[in-house]
Amino acid sequence: MDHEMPNAKWLNETNIKVALADQSLAEATIDRALIRRLTQMFKFNVFGREYNPGAIDAKANGARARRIGEESAVLLKNDKGLLPLNPTAHDKVLIVGLAKFAQFATQGGGGSSKVNPLYTVAPAEGMTDVLADVGSSTTVDLFVVADDLSNLNEAKDAVAAADAVVIMAGLVATEGADMKTPHQPKDQDTMVDALLGINDHTVVVLKDSTPVVLPWIDQADAVLEFWNQGVEDGHVVADLVFGRVNPSGKVPTTYPARDEDMISYGHEERYPGVNEGEGFPTIHYSEGLEMGYRWYQGQGVKPGFAFGHGLSYTTFDISNVAVDQASSDGHAPINISATVTNTGDREGAEVVQVYVGIPVDGQPPMRLVGFQKVNLQAGEHQDVVITIDPFATNHPLSVWDDAAHDFVVEAGDYQST
Repeated sequence: MDHEMPNAKWLNETNIKVALADQSLAEATIDRALIRRLTQMFKFNVFGREYNPGAIDAKANGARARRIGEESAVLLKNDKGLLPLNPTAHDKVLIVGLAKFAQFATQGGGGSSKVNPLYTVAPAEGMTDVLADVGSSTTVDLFVVADDLSNLNEAKDAVAAADAVVIMAGLVATEGADMKTPHQPKDQDTMVDALLGINDHTVVVLKDSTPVVLPWIDQADAVLEFWNQGVEDGHVVADLVFGRVNPSGKVPTTYPARDEDMISYGHEERYPGVNEGEGFPTIHYSEGLEMGYRWYQGQGVKPGFAFGHGLSYTTFDISNVAVDQASSDGHAPINISATVTNTGDREGAEVVQVYVGIPVDGQPPMRLVGFQKVNLQAGEHQDVVITIDPFATNHPLSVWDDAAHDFVVEAGDYQST
């Protein structure tokens, strides 16, 4: 390797000297790596300027992180319109969950995604700040469930005594290890299942870094997915739970409804892989072009929450959908227009998504080829145009042709939705 991160676990002085001594590594290989690295460093004048890093503007960057977090959060479920919670309708709100998600700000995983934050906003702190900002006298209590769930009965009593409850659960993944199951760790499924159904004003807040199976989902009236928010965790969650911000994110991956619905279930060669003599497990990817959400479509498997799913505290209507040309030579851009109307009673944002079926054998039923997010006030409408460029870098309408060694647009009937 030319470069190893985050530390010299393999490419260190001891290992290199041993490899040079037994001739499994040649000096020419080291020289090649150094030349490639140093060439780029000279190109960007790394050696020609003094290392003088400036100060990080924690306030400005924190505000940006808060906005990003608020826009990326996804309202998965809100069956009874429980959300947003009225910030002045409850005397006491209880936050409950494992310490990692309910007591502390949830940050990124290990390896290159781990940072040392300049500050963090914990859940209770952020919720208290937001309630004060809107002039509410509601108090915030915290109950930390033990990692072994040994105090789960006490947690249930606390939930019953509260006016409103926010259950927090999650998962922080790392690039250094694979998940053993598609469930949140430390038996949080049991925790959430036990705490639901006790208090009629209970919201589930998820802080995941990957989609998970949610076996308790039918019992939950309202579920928000916040991912791993970072420094502004507490403020972001409170802003959306109490409706200062209307959720508008869409899930970028598919949530399976059951373990059995995952492509890896019951297939050891898929995961965790099989030892074929190399000394480590080898994973065989057998889905072909049906990767991610395309596999659920192609196999007719109904997901828990589909790719692109995301609700809002308001409602939208998409009408007047039209394509500017019925046929194309495969080169000219295609424009798809529509009118988006906010039919609800509050401001919000909707994401118009365009999917196309490619008429080539072996292709998944539909692929996402374009999208546009539009913010609208209550009652407002706006015309949007999504341009599908056949030569865009995501190759929206083309397939790979081995003979041409290029992406090509094949003739046929392209269906869109």
